[in-house]
Amino acid sequence: IHHFLLKSKTQCPICEYDTSKGIPVRAEATALSDSFRVNQEAATEEYRGKVVIVSGEIKETGKTLLGLLLVINGAENGLDIRCELNAGANESRLRSYSTGDQIMMIGTVTRAAPEGILFMVTQILSESSPGPTAEVA
Repeated sequence: IHHFLLKSKTQCPICEYDTSKGIPVRAEATALSDSFRVNQEAATEEYRGKVVIVSGEIKETGKTLLGLLLVINGAENGLDIRCELNAGANESRLRSYSTGDQIMMIGTVTRAAPEGILFMVTQILSESSPGPTAEVA
């Protein structure tokens, strides 16, 4: 991603990503879901405060009172990833996706809830390589 070229700035002027948080962790939605299914407390600690790039298959899209909702399939018998997005620029981009499409997003995990793992999306990324990331074990 273009963020890693901005060493003198702490906020990307293009997508408002906070570059001071370091290199994002990359996780497939199914792996993220499975880590919460196996040990919710450990997974919460592992992802707390980290910027995460999540990719996976879209299960559903919709609107909420605060913006847009995107649900990504989680692991079998695990929680789905429920993504909250601000309306505006994301809305037109989200319309190009359909159920079953693959998507990649950057944001933060807020918590696990009965309805799914709640993920605050900063930006929808393209399917091309997002740049340097740290793999999750």
